[in-house]
Amino acid sequence: MSMGVGIDNHITEEFIKTDREAFRAWATDALRLFTPDDRERAASLETAHTTTDSILRAWTEQIEPIHHDLEQKRTDTRFKSSLIKALGFGDNEADQAIDYLIDERKQSLVDEVLDNLYPVENGESPFQRNYAQDLLSQSDTTINDFFSRYIDFARATDASEKFDVLLCDPHGSWLERQRAAIQINKERQRTVQHEDTRLEEVEQQLEQITKDPESLVGQIIAKNWNFITILDLRAKYQKHVDALSKEDHKNPNKRLKLFERVTQSFRDHEAEELTRAHKTQSLKALRTINEEVYDLLLEIFDLDNTKRNKLLLDIQRHTRLAQERDLILLIQRNREQFLSERD
Repeated sequence: MSMGVGIDNHITEEFIKTDREAFRAWATDALRLFTPDDRERAASLETAHTTTDSILRAWTEQIEPIHHDLEQKRTDTRFKSSLIKALGFGDNEADQAIDYLIDERKQSLVDEVLDNLYPVENGESPFQRNYAQDLLSQSDTTINDFFSRYIDFARATDASEKFDVLLCDPHGSWLERQRAAIQINKERQRTVQHEDTRLEEVEQQLEQITKDPESLVGQIIAKNWNFITILDLRAKYQKHVDALSKEDHKNPNKRLKLFERVTQSFRDHEAEELTRAHKTQSLKALRTINEEVYDLLLEIFDLDNTKRNKLLLDIQRHTRLAQERDLILLIQRNREQFLSERD
């Protein structure tokens, strides 16, 4: 099978990684719906040069669109009138002629496509051509239903192999299904153990960053500040500083005024949020809150290049670790919720 990722709109790589058990259930259902007879039919279509995918593409790209156009001709009154006028048919005769022409064109179209897919070898067409002929001679609905089941089946098997998700084939023997169930249970246990171990490692690394006395990351997180917002403010301030004349650049008062102007809106917003969070009306407490915001921003903005680069690296590392932690927790929640709903 080689249908690839993305055939089913909701079965994405992200879905498989974050909701593994839901994917396993969907894939198992896809295997159940693609019956042994379906699988035998798909296998009967294949040669060294032609695959079931080849037949699918031929159907969707070459045959079905023309079938659709031909079927519209059955009810096309102008087409019918032209036959009656040109050949002198009666009404019923025209209907019969249209049906005959459409059916013949459909058959000749299938023959043309299959001639390309199954070239003659040693004076004979491969026997697989007959199976393909039988499939493509069914009604459009029957053909589409078959390929829909095939697509889901191929998607399920391809994705399960790519992402190493064990499946229990409902059409397997009792022994095969029992063996698969045991393996799936062991896989879940290994996955949980790996996740818990990695989660503990991530939490330890996050704690090291936030408690590092040489880093400001912990203080920024404690105030629940957005890293990107702070970095944007710092970049905006630096841009203004770089635009100063050499004389003004050496003047700390000029730089302080720039700092206050660039951060004013942010400081006011943060002070208001912290005041509301602390539920205080005290002017002294409000002043302390404002000073804490002011002082931490000053410390961030006053970093030299070396310390600023370290802060950036610490922020990047903390962000990656926090995203990994959140992803593991999401995966665990999804698995627990799915399995509990199935019990």
